[in-house]
Amino acid sequence: RIGSEWCAGSTAGEAGKSLKVSLKDGKPGLWSDFAGSESGDVIDLWCAARGVVVGDALRQAREWLGVAETPAWRVQVAVQARKAYKRPETSEIEPLQSGGAVFDYLAKDRQLDPAVLERYRVAQQLKEFQPIVVFQTFDPAGKHVELLKFLGVQRRDGKKQTWSSAESRPRLFGWQGVRPNARTVVITEGEIDCLTVAGWGHDALSLPQGAQNMDWIEHDYDALDRFEKIYVCTDSDEAGQKAAGVIIERLGRERCYLVKLPAPFKDANEAAQSGKFLGPDF
Repeated sequence: RIGSEWCAGSTAGEAGKSLKVSLKDGKPGLWSDFAGSESGDVIDLWCAARGVVVGDALRQAREWLGVAETPAWRVQVAVQARKAYKRPETSEIEPLQSGGAVFDYLAKDRQLDPAVLERYRVAQQLKEFQPIVVFQTFDPAGKHVELLKFLGVQRRDGKKQTWSSAESRPRLFGWQGVRPNARTVVITEGEIDCLTVAGWGHDALSLPQGAQNMDWIEHDYDALDRFEKIYVCTDSDEAGQKAAGVIIERLGRERCYLVKLPAPFKDANEAAQSGKFLGPDF
């Protein structure tokens, strides 16, 4: 300790003074390695020193502090959520092909960034000559596909054709695209909006069943615990705003922020396609 700072040579604990951690009352734990480019708060320091991601750092810190991770009400919810779910069959889907009908629909019609489509592992299916977009919902670790949602490129009587895999666990879409150490996330009402927001440079997730069903909260609540700020960007219609209220109440008002898109846009992708809106500045 030197004055109001703790000094070290690096996050590996080497001798030296280039890494400084503030011990001041106003900003305890803020640090910077002046011999490199690393900096952050005390949780970032834990991640850097131990080589772990934010979720693991939070769990380790709780254990070190002796703080119970699972309150009694979460145990009750966990019991209620013990239902037999099936992982969907993925053998009939294929990687998104650049230049195909599905790719053109997403990249040209919906103006989505091809790099984002790859990052979120958007796939396709060609069945009975109908090009189909396949949104793969992974578990929070990004390892297993737990839900598939399908969107037909061709509309029928002017209506979108959408369906989902049966008996699948309801989870937020997009965990595979969220950066491991992200501390802020945006939750949208649909996969297209999620990919739009990701194209604006944010980590984003999407509701699995629009504004109608909130069963995903029981399954993703713990995974969302790592985020200090959650921006809720549902549709601007009555159903979307009602869903936003439920999400904010369930996930905690102290860390949730309601995103209001400028009129007359209903959702993020509609705003993006207008060419007049380049995304919210969080």
